[in-house]
Amino acid sequence: MRGVVTWVGAVVALGLLIAPAAAERRLALVVGNNSYSNLPEAQQLKTAVNDANAVGDALARLGFTVTRGENLSRSEFSARLDVLIRSVQPGDTVAFYFAGHGVSLGGGNYLLPSDVPPVESGQESLLARASLGEDDIVGDIQARGARVVIEVLDACRDNPFRQDGRRSVGGAQGLTRMEAARGVFKLYSAGIGQTALDRLNRSDGNPNSVFTRVLLPELVKPGRDLTALARDVGREVLRLAASVGHEQQPAYYDQILDSVYLAGAPAEPGKATPALLPASPGAPGEAERAWAVTKDSTDREVLEEFIRRFGSDYYASLARARLRELESRSAAAATSGKKEGESGPAAIAPSSAEKPAAPAPGHDVAATACRVVASEHLDSEKFAFQYQGGCKAGLAEGRGRASWSLWEAPERTEATWEGRFAGGIYLPDPPGIVSARQAGRNNARKYEVFFGLGSLPPQAGIPAAKVTVETRSELTSYADPCIARRVFVSNVPLAALASDSVVQAVMAAAVEKLRTRCGEEITRVSRSQRPQLRPRSHLDVLVVATAEVGFDSSGDPDSIVAYGDIPLTPGETLRNYGNQVAAQLRKAEVQKKDEAARKLNAQRLRGFFQAQQARMWVQLGTLDQNPFRYAEGVVVTAVALDRVVSRSSALVSDIHPGSGVHAVIEGARVAQWARGARVVAVRVLDRVRAEDENGGRVRLQLVASESCAEEHCEDWLKLPVELGDGQMP
Repeated sequence: MRGVVTWVGAVVALGLLIAPAAAERRLALVVGNNSYSNLPEAQQLKTAVNDANAVGDALARLGFTVTRGENLSRSEFSARLDVLIRSVQPGDTVAFYFAGHGVSLGGGNYLLPSDVPPVESGQESLLARASLGEDDIVGDIQARGARVVIEVLDACRDNPFRQDGRRSVGGAQGLTRMEAARGVFKLYSAGIGQTALDRLNRSDGNPNSVFTRVLLPELVKPGRDLTALARDVGREVLRLAASVGHEQQPAYYDQILDSVYLAGAPAEPGKATPALLPASPGAPGEAERAWAVTKDSTDREVLEEFIRRFGSDYYASLARARLRELESRSAAAATSGKKEGESGPAAIAPSSAEKPAAPAPGHDVAATACRVVASEHLDSEKFAFQYQGGCKAGLAEGRGRASWSLWEAPERTEATWEGRFAGGIYLPDPPGIVSARQAGRNNARKYEVFFGLGSLPPQAGIPAAKVTVETRSELTSYADPCIARRVFVSNVPLAALASDSVVQAVMAAAVEKLRTRCGEEITRVSRSQRPQLRPRSHLDVLVVATAEVGFDSSGDPDSIVAYGDIPLTPGETLRNYGNQVAAQLRKAEVQKKDEAARKLNAQRLRGFFQAQQARMWVQLGTLDQNPFRYAEGVVVTAVALDRVVSRSSALVSDIHPGSGVHAVIEGARVAQWARGARVVAVRVLDRVRAEDENGGRVRLQLVASESCAEEHCEDWLKLPVELGDGQMP
């Protein structure tokens, strides 16, 4: 199962068609969150980004204008939603897809951004504020007049904040059922109380979750409405899950009065079926059989034909990955001077449509095979890429010019980047970038770029902290450090991390360094930000415990020890701050004080035993079971006063409420007792006669007592080793 801390979730909200009118628009936002910076490694997701990308591709084929997001923080997530919501016009069909973690809180479902803070029991309101409410998202879309909104939650997984043996935050597993408003269709990847599988078993190589892999081909089948789609998806997911002994049956809630079709309504009798897509590729299993004989091909035209025919199947995504792999090998072979037929990695055969461009004036090398890091949009098979300029190890280096044009319209240039490149990464002005690198090439973060901006001026205890900006190329725009997703501070001494004030100061200094370079551009969410979109008020800054920003096996930054949203505008304050080093030191200090207190308690309790010549500790419940076993000598126990019965007797109970154990203590001093708990040294007498008040209770003779300052006598009984019946402290 997707194992991230609370709700491992993939939420898909899709606005779909009702017999689409000519003026109807289709809009979509798809978001996948694999990486959660404040959750442990075991709670990171593997397929959420793949799921979002695959659904985005399917929606694009259905005519949706798709906006995408990966591993979005709270502010980034909100900004993307704001762009979508502001774009909605009355009568539109809107699609929203989220793959990631989620939780159920207070009867509502919440989607977790990548920077959700770690929470414990009692912090439900903090978690709700740091997340995005499912109903809020749908309500905001409906408020703009959307004709249909369909919400599908593939987010019914184990609670990532679950704490064994203790009260947890959010539901134990799964999501809460949320009634759909009129005009809304909701599809959940699992029923109430069920969990959704990420994969069938460890050997399952499918890049998508069990629910999404079933959903994808169903989305693009023409002539079926949403309820039929949901039923078919439910049956197949139920069958697949049952094959590995798991129960998972997707559930849907329909409040749409008309029939809704994704890929066109059924044909009228005697007429051909209208289709928004190419015809279905064939019988089930055809794509798998075709891929078996295609997967090792080095012919680009063969792979492109496979993608055209099976574009809605996940095997088409494998074909796209094969194309990119062969392009990379071709670039490396071109750089090393290998010729066709030489040994080494297979080189991709050029398509007949490809023609090398003429070198631009002033460029040293014409290298169309030289790679440039671009967005997923430009990196798709829709565009023809050309590059002229310096090239090193198959990557653009030095001065160069990169351009992308549509395959269908080569005369139409979609994007042109001209200037300096390093390791295939375009270096935008102004100057000041000292390094640039990708998060990774073969994972979901391949489009993310990290720009090094150099060192900060020396601060108290921090001689040379380094600033790195995480950003990414989006649509036709290059990765720009001024449009930062996150800022990292590295090379901070461990001793300095012990101080929250020092860490917060260095985080603020990193933001000011970026502001000095970029000005107020740092408040923009994207290069294509619309004027009506509010500028962001905070920037996510993270401090790592290494000299440079490093990456784990998934391409995510590792060794993060402090984080916070630093304000960018006047009047705003620091938000979501955390410092693991300082927290651990505080925890260690608390533990040290606790250990000292326990030793002091043990010393004091031993003194009490010695003064009263007590021979052992016995809980009141044990005395009540068999008082005569302890009739010789003095024993020590702990009691709470119920009421004083007479000048020389009192009714007491066990210090732990709800135990139901009571006894009678007799002694001249009990009349002076106040309500509360106390440690007592007693002798066992016998039981009260059955016919008397409190008949059957154990009678104890008071020898000495000490009042407790805490409710359950923790100031006496909280010891280095828990005291058991028959033991001495």
